Amino acid sequence: MVERDRGPFLWQRLDWVQVHAIPDAPVSAAQPGYPVLIFSTGYGRVPTDYTVLAEDLASHGYVVVGIANTYSAPVVAFPDGRVVSRVREAALPEGSRLAEKTAADRLVMVWAEDVIFVIDQLDRLSTDASGGFFGRLDVTRLGVFGHSFGGAAAVEACSRDSRCKAAVDIDGALFGDVPRVGLKQPCMFVLSERATPPRTVLLTLRSFRRPPRGRRLRPTRSAFTARGISTSRIRPCCSVRS
Repeated sequence: MVERDRGPFLWQRLDWVQVHAIPDAPVSAAQPGYPVLIFSTGYGRVPTDYTVLAEDLASHGYVVVGIANTYSAPVVAFPDGRVVSRVREAALPEGSRLAEKTAADRLVMVWAEDVIFVIDQLDRLSTDASGGFFGRLDVTRLGVFGHSFGGAAAVEACSRDSRCKAAVDIDGALFGDVPRVGLKQPCMFVLSERATPPRTVLLTLRSFRRPPRGRRLRPTRSAFTARGISTSRIRPCCSVRS
């Protein structure tokens, strides 16, 4: 009985956790503009699940913007009061690997477009003299990162929009066009053996060729960084284990 109720008990007590964020706090005027980081959550998650990560990055001088993907997140609340729950049709299918990959490729495009839409809105807010973000968002220093499926969406969005200067994929495989067309911006994969083994990503990059002089895959324990790499010019390095 205790074991069965432990999950709900812990979730309910999360309301007791105090955070450092303050609703509607004004942006600090300590410097003219702050670099921007856009975060794409894992599938079925919401930005508040990553509060600790967002707060830590904000404490280092970044403006962190989290995206809740409509129809995929458990619930999304809009400014006009509408509340949209996750729908079964938006779920990734379970079955053959081909069906799963096809659906994932299609959905990651939608998530990437959500990221690009957010970039557009941030660009608008940074130039709106009547708003609180005027002159506070340095969209020339903008990066996109994400967890799990959101990591794939972050990389895909960067491949489509040059305003993204760098991407980080946390425990996410690659879907969409990136494995085929490549990525010009710096990109880092943060992987764990248990969630998304490095070999999974390396196999996704199996069509790559050796990088040109001055460009390389750099092993960093269970991850690697790919700086300015085109998929037509590199091939996977050996897998890296902790």
